[in-house]
Amino acid sequence: MTIKVRKNQFIFDILKQASGTLIAQMFAIVAIPVITRFYTPEQYGEYSIFVQILMGVSILLTLRLEHFIVLAESHATANTNLRTIMAIGGCILLLLVLVYLVGGDWILKFSPVSVDGMTVAVLLGIGLILSLNCGIEQTLQKRRMFFKSSVAEAVAKFSFLLLAVLLSMADFGINGIFAALCLGYLFKCCFLLFASNGDIFKGKISFSLKGLLPVRVRAITLVYSHFLLAFTQLIPFTFIMTNYGKEVMGQFSLAFSTLNLVATLGALSMSKVYFQRMSEIDRQVDKKALWNRTFAISLCIALPVYLLVFLLSGWAYGFIFGDSWEMAGKIATIMVVSSFFEFISRPMESTSLVLNVWWYTPIWHTLRTTSMVVLTQVVDPATLSFEYFLILYVAVMSMLFIFDLIVQKLLVLVSK
Repeated sequence: MTIKVRKNQFIFDILKQASGTLIAQMFAIVAIPVITRFYTPEQYGEYSIFVQILMGVSILLTLRLEHFIVLAESHATANTNLRTIMAIGGCILLLLVLVYLVGGDWILKFSPVSVDGMTVAVLLGIGLILSLNCGIEQTLQKRRMFFKSSVAEAVAKFSFLLLAVLLSMADFGINGIFAALCLGYLFKCCFLLFASNGDIFKGKISFSLKGLLPVRVRAITLVYSHFLLAFTQLIPFTFIMTNYGKEVMGQFSLAFSTLNLVATLGALSMSKVYFQRMSEIDRQVDKKALWNRTFAISLCIALPVYLLVFLLSGWAYGFIFGDSWEMAGKIATIMVVSSFFEFISRPMESTSLVLNVWWYTPIWHTLRTTSMVVLTQVVDPATLSFEYFLILYVAVMSMLFIFDLIVQKLLVLVSK
């Protein structure tokens, strides 16, 4: 009876997380066809690269410590950890400003898109807000307030959609979509502070590294892994833009982002609940059961969803996003294979972190980055068309996700 209740509660927690995520992704789904009618493929491609740079900045600022707040012993400790993390982020922000003032011109030469001093300031500020958002979400999830945690993303998506359209109509051009993204995250932060009753500011305002020291190795691992992830996603974007043009890169960006929406809708919700539940389990048999149950749920969702995406993409992209985006539909038909394997592997990717197998995640991300570097070095754009490059890219990514899924399962089997 206890096991049955736990199973039902696990599914219920996923549904609560997914319901809020569904609202957010509904706005995201509506936003994309609207934005593709206000912004060109070239502008959409630059926006996608800007998002990846923003993720990288966020990683550097708080060293991914906010991702481990859910592991705190109590809610009070979680809030103290969050305040400490934000203080660390503020110090690193000032250090990065100093680095930019000294060598900014040299650093910006490596940016794949045009960036000026104001853009750098915005990136740093919003990067810190992104980390704060994640930290507050972790405190809400620790209190099992999954719905409020996920609704915050809906606030960000709705704000982004509305502002992107308004700023485009006001002739802000590419700066309009950048500003809309940043303001959306800012509004999300305000909602999270309201949903959490401003707990981070309540009681005695204290700071302590004590609660962060036990996770320092795992945090370093996550920094390395997430930074490599952002870099790995930038590699094909910049390669396509350089060798096949901004137009093709924009089409690839749309296919990439829409397929990522599918993964986010279900897999991310399961991932958050899985991480929280796995961190509370001590017995190896229960960990194995949770892994199997999560895998079964993700597989049951992924098979019909991705089959439908495969069958409809070639027609649907042109119909939904406009005639100029038909190429994105053809790209999505190929990319659906790797996206399927990403979907079923994503919920279990935190297994190694929970089991404190800190060395695996950086190894996997190093393998992924190395694979992308090798792929872009081996492919000769002069003799190989974009379609063939895309097929190779999908094949490499699929094999990497399958490898990750197998290893995460083995880690559960050998855990004590």
